[in-house]
Amino acid sequence: MKDWTIRYITIAKNVLDLACDNLVDNGKIPNKNLKFIQPTPGAGVYDGMMSGEIQGFEVSTPLYDISGLFPATGPNPGTVGARYLHYPGWHQPFLITYMMINKDVWSSMTEQQQVVMTQLARDNVQLSYSKSLRQQGRKLHEILNFNNTTETKLDDIRLVEWRNNDLKLLKNATIQYVNELEVDLDISPDDRSDYKEIMSDFRKYTGDNFLYWNVRAVNNKEKYHGWKDNLGNSWDLPSE
Repeated sequence: MKDWTIRYITIAKNVLDLACDNLVDNGKIPNKNLKFIQPTPGAGVYDGMMSGEIQGFEVSTPLYDISGLFPATGPNPGTVGARYLHYPGWHQPFLITYMMINKDVWSSMTEQQQVVMTQLARDNVQLSYSKSLRQQGRKLHEILNFNNTTETKLDDIRLVEWRNNDLKLLKNATIQYVNELEVDLDISPDDRSDYKEIMSDFRKYTGDNFLYWNVRAVNNKEKYHGWKDNLGNSWDLPSE
């Protein structure tokens, strides 16, 4: 395996790092060759890719990535070797605007103030999410076709589905990481208590709704496959 350096967001890095450690511990690989660097102010993914400092990175959303990684002229990740966009992945709701309130400040608010803030936050998340999400498909299409006009096919961006064994490895590492946070003594008792409460509610939500989503599940390759409008236009790709 090649020695690669990956630019990471902390939680994703921790899970991937743990998955690699598990492979070493189980004798599946002799040693871990991946290295990680954190995002630093003023040092974006684009500069790291062009300089050869990194060989991989976490993607955000197509809307954001195409603006920062695919300039109208000059090199882009595909032309320097980062051609493979792996899926499925975690959903990172980037470009959703948000506001953080200190817990003590929140507790000092009146009930009416908390209700107003909650409603404003809900409305803001729904608005920013919808405005971001409605553009993602078209931008992903642009990324996948960005280098199609070049003479070589060696710089084309390709969607690559994780192998089942890889997904199982990453899933198990994620479960391990999430569970270990509940007993991490580096986290304050109050924060661990809040974390346990949030995870308990989340597990109940997923458990209560699992059957519904399982029954409704549609294979990704079958979603809207072959659907056409009255003019014969396909639903599979963005309309021009």
